[in-house]
Amino acid sequence: MCHVSCNSIDDTPVGAHFRGLDTIAVDATCRTATDHPSPAAAASQALLIEDILLHICSFQDGRRGEDWNQQGPDHGDLAAYNSHLSLLLSRPLSCSAKALEHAASAGNLPLLQHLYSSHPNLRQHTTDAFNSAAVAGHLHVLLWLHSELAPKITAWAIDGAAREGHLPVVRWLAQNGAASTVKAFNGAAANGHLAVAQYLHTQQGLTGTPWALDAAAMNGHLHAVQYIRANCRYAAGFTGNALDLAAINGHAAVVQWLLENTEDTWTRWGLEGATTGSHTRVAELLLTAGRGRQATDGRSSRAGSSASAAAAAAQPDEEPVE
Repeated sequence: MCHVSCNSIDDTPVGAHFRGLDTIAVDATCRTATDHPSPAAAASQALLIEDILLHICSFQDGRRGEDWNQQGPDHGDLAAYNSHLSLLLSRPLSCSAKALEHAASAGNLPLLQHLYSSHPNLRQHTTDAFNSAAVAGHLHVLLWLHSELAPKITAWAIDGAAREGHLPVVRWLAQNGAASTVKAFNGAAANGHLAVAQYLHTQQGLTGTPWALDAAAMNGHLHAVQYIRANCRYAAGFTGNALDLAAINGHAAVVQWLLENTEDTWTRWGLEGATTGSHTRVAELLLTAGRGRQATDGRSSRAGSSASAAAAAAQPDEEPVE
């Protein structure tokens, strides 16, 4: 088949964009036995008509290119969100800090560079773009921003990168002055990013808090649970709600490992959660192992709040406003 693609539209002479189209050779497979143009060949010929091709290409994000205008309060941000660099090149669309964040999150460096050159007022929001690139794992964007605009490197960037498992970004940020926090370790452990947690522990001296173990167990990340138990002092003894949280969410492998390798006990809260969730295997493991405990120490009454806290540890904080 014949394929013709188009990626951009702007106000430069239309012919400049389609100069190569008039040299398209229609492959023999695009013609019938009688050498008449096939439908595919006919479509390719139609696309050589500049007005038709421009009209087709002008529909981006559900609206015609000519409908994008400076009066639209969010048109520039929407164009950036959809990576429509052509629209931003051809029309003076107003943009906010959101446009920078969209471009940085997408790792679209050419778009980001254009936004800075065409909207100098956005430079004051460079830290927002930097943080967005870090959380999305786009090291090439971070390198350019760092060398050209020298934004402030915040803990928010490394915490977010760790939470999302971007080890190269975490390593680069740490080497360039980012102050790691317990949130970085907690987020990495909660989401099962063991390599990141190991780096933060061995190179940055972080061990997180008991929430790291609870969240890792709650989300079923056995390797993270094992690493924390072996390397974090707070997890050496009784680990609170990890067993209950793993049971409630049906993570049989985590439950079995904790029962076989620790002295952890479970509460009625964990057993009822496993039963209610139809996690039959987990319920059987708990009942076979015994070691159920009463709520006399008050731990089971706090299990619900611990689950919420562990989940919160794995979620991003609201980005600070500059």
